[in-house]
Amino acid sequence: MNLSDRILILDDSRFAVEQLQRILTSLGYKDVETFSKARLALERLESAHAEQRPFQIVFLDLVMPEMTGMDFLTAVRNHIQRDHLKVIVVTSESRANLILDLVEQGAFNYVKKPYTPKQIEGVLKERLLAS
Repeated sequence: MNLSDRILILDDSRFAVEQLQRILTSLGYKDVETFSKARLALERLESAHAEQRPFQIVFLDLVMPEMTGMDFLTAVRNHIQRDHLKVIVVTSESRANLILDLVEQGAFNYVKKPYTPKQIEGVLKERLLAS
């Protein structure tokens, strides 16, 4: 794991955000920003890229109001330089065709809710190996 990675969490559930943030903090990550609105998260990704301080990881809730996780993935794919960005979808869905759609839209991986700290740690280690 690269503890200097910048991480953005996008989830409309405050409980889910706090839980994931606690896990990331316990793993040693310090640069974590959280958002409950997809449009604001997209703006932050763009501004961070413009500042040359891009995020490396996004944890993305799939089911949100105003913009779905799939729509968010499409926006990232179309508007943000994402060679360095790994989007990890957090979802309670497990349909095989959904997972394939996520990968086709640019998701790096997914974690099924409810998740454990070990699962989060594992997907972060996978990200490091894929870099």
